[in-house]
Amino acid sequence: METNEVTFLSGDGQTELQGVWHLPVVQATNGAIIVLHGSSNTKDSPLSEGMCRKAAQIGLTALRFDFRYVRKGGLAGFNLYKEGIEDLIGAYNFIQSFGREMKPKRIYLAGKSLGGLVALTLAQKEEYRDKIRGVIVFGLALHQPCQTKTLLPPPGLAAPDCEVFIIQGELDPFGNLDEISEYCLEAAIPVDIFSIEEAGHSYEPIQRPGKPALEPGEQEKAQQENIETALTQAINWLKEADSDRDNFRI
Repeated sequence: METNEVTFLSGDGQTELQGVWHLPVVQATNGAIIVLHGSSNTKDSPLSEGMCRKAAQIGLTALRFDFRYVRKGGLAGFNLYKEGIEDLIGAYNFIQSFGREMKPKRIYLAGKSLGGLVALTLAQKEEYRDKIRGVIVFGLALHQPCQTKTLLPPPGLAAPDCEVFIIQGELDPFGNLDEISEYCLEAAIPVDIFSIEEAGHSYEPIQRPGKPALEPGEQEKAQQENIETALTQAINWLKEADSDRDNFRI
């Protein structure tokens, strides 16, 4: 697989960001996906790397990058609805800077938790609503565990002009399936939701009361299997969302 380490400026021009660009490994299409990591991860997380790798295998250009706080060593002072959006706009501008032969005509976003909130918010902004073809969210964070105060952006954003696919652990403490369905209905977000049984926010297995606990090795294996399930569902949804493409490059 051909990958390139790249740097580009955030949308506000204040920060140089580091990313990895995955070139398509089959006949390329004029489609691209930008993948955003979660708050406790980086661009090199198995989920981000796996999503880019699988997208490249179906002909899409894929870009994963680190939010600016990664180089600073922590989330202090980072506002996902300000700096996070500017970082994503920088990645979007980088994709758009490609020459005519490679410039994507269809752009998708995928994000884990914090990255998913950033991706969903950009798709709701008026100036980008017609530019984003679809959004995948790995673990939508509606609120902190055991709290009700929302982590979502303030009201006022229009519903995204694209389909949204949310892959949620059944036992995710950041938002259960009923809460997510209710939020998306109220926000008029066209959404498909896939649930991973007995999984938490990072798709780690969560044992129900009365069931024997898994050994550490079994825990890790089950989480890896859940992540692979999430990636398989995401790529199948992406193939369907991009099925009307008719502008292949040579």
